[in-house]
Amino acid sequence: MAITKINKLPDDVVSTAKVDDNTIVNVDISPSNTIDQSKFSGLASSLQDASTNIGTVTTLVTSACSQNDNNYFNIALLGFKMAVNEGLTVFNLVDGVIDEFNDESGTDEAEGSNDNYCASNDFYDNINPSCAAQATTVVSEPFASGIADPTSSRIVVFQENVDTPTLNTDIIASVSRDGGTTFTAATLADSGYVTGASGQRILTGQATISGQPSGQSMRWKLALANNKVKIHGVSLSWA
Repeated sequence: MAITKINKLPDDVVSTAKVDDNTIVNVDISPSNTIDQSKFSGLASSLQDASTNIGTVTTLVTSACSQNDNNYFNIALLGFKMAVNEGLTVFNLVDGVIDEFNDESGTDEAEGSNDNYCASNDFYDNINPSCAAQATTVVSEPFASGIADPTSSRIVVFQENVDTPTLNTDIIASVSRDGGTTFTAATLADSGYVTGASGQRILTGQATISGQPSGQSMRWKLALANNKVKIHGVSLSWA
């Protein structure tokens, strides 16, 4: 009786269950260039679509985060104007605070240094008796956070030029969540004027404070040097 050779295995004859463990090794696999490249066309298209979709999602998330930051800063500006109009000293927000410097109750004089307060015009400056700029530190009182261990913070500084200060050199803002033992600097940016094209500037910045020791006692700090400035108020928020 003649032997019948099977030249091609029917579909689905070899299944996973019929292959012993560890019986297929690298040398049993043909080089990749023996596989028809057209077999990958659909996969390449799918991967390209997935990459495009990921890029779109990333753009949308970045845009949403940017808008969220703008909302925080706009709330700070509105709160500052309300505090000014109503003569409020410290104006509490949900997870935030605004100090318009109507008096010195929102700042810690013992922690600060050379922090001259002008009671007639409600601002701090770094001008010494001989009318020169001096190294000055203004530190807030601690404010209790409503959430445990906030990880991020946003600060708004309402500042007026006397000289021409350099941001993040002559004006440095930092934030603490552990009551002032540890501070993290926020990179400040000039976001325009409170009104018009002169006078008080709106300086905005953010600081990641997740690496600080655990705490719910929030403070802000301003370090001023080299150029004379006036600080009319500070807003701090956290999340």
